[in-house]
Amino acid sequence: MALLTTITTDIVKNYLTDAELGSFLDEAEIQRHIRQVCDLVAAHVNNSGRYPRIPHGQCKVPDSLSGDACVIIRQRLISLIPGMADTLEGATRAKEYAAAIENLRSVARGELQVNNYADDPSVEPAVGTAVTGNPYQDWSRPL
Repeated sequence: MALLTTITTDIVKNYLTDAELGSFLDEAEIQRHIRQVCDLVAAHVNNSGRYPRIPHGQCKVPDSLSGDACVIIRQRLISLIPGMADTLEGATRAKEYAAAIENLRSVARGELQVNNYADDPSVEPAVGTAVTGNPYQDWSRPL
């Protein structure tokens, strides 16, 4: 039974160095970025039309995209700290970030598959293969 992974501040902190952890804003700020990135991941997965719809605002992503989500969150958090964006790991992290963004785009295009999370109780049932109604992201729902 595959479920969605909930991204927490503890998970995100595993992607950060001690110096970065000491420079951060409060937990609420970190949680805000987690929610935004999880909603971004959900939008890309939902846009593919191949999987059950992931509701926004729950900080949940498919397990196979959880690492990508954490890399994107890390990049957003580091960009808030003056002088931290140009650390020694900058080139490696830039490549990880570019790969994470490309993975999301590949999922949206249907070129990259994610784990099957249809058993997760928080998702909305998949709508067959035929697209009904508006095939694009539903912007009427708040992020």
